[in-house]
Amino acid sequence: MKNKKLLQKLLVTSLAIESLTFTPQIYLGDFPLVSIAHADYETIDIERGAIATQMFDEAHKFAEQNNYNEAVKYYTKAIQFYPNYLEAYNDRGFAYSKLKNYSKAIEDYTKAIQIDPNIAVIYYNRGIVYSKLENYSQAVNPHPTKVGRFLVPFKET
Repeated sequence: MKNKKLLQKLLVTSLAIESLTFTPQIYLGDFPLVSIAHADYETIDIERGAIATQMFDEAHKFAEQNNYNEAVKYYTKAIQFYPNYLEAYNDRGFAYSKLKNYSKAIEDYTKAIQIDPNIAVIYYNRGIVYSKLENYSQAVNPHPTKVGRFLVPFKET
């Protein structure tokens, strides 16, 4: 909570963070604007982050309506404004999966894992896509923090 209040005071045109050891976010009210972890040194442009958040919200609305083609377009715009937008990669991967564009889904999940390799659900999502492709050796991927292996559907014989 203390970090949140401190970061709210730092809302300026841009913000430089060096050698992060925690995962802070910049907030606009109670809504996280952009995550600023995953970098030793990164400059965050608040306006670009706000636009990325708007694009992400629009994409999410389309995804909720099962309009995955439009959702992909808006997730892509969000990523253009904020290239390390982990949630946009994860959700665009889901949209690609619903469109049966599995190679693009795997690319997005892999990019999200590169941004933050410690989020188990992204490994799970990617594993589901690999299982749809019947690539079971890739689907069962141990999480690097040794949480364990993920259960994926068995291949029916």
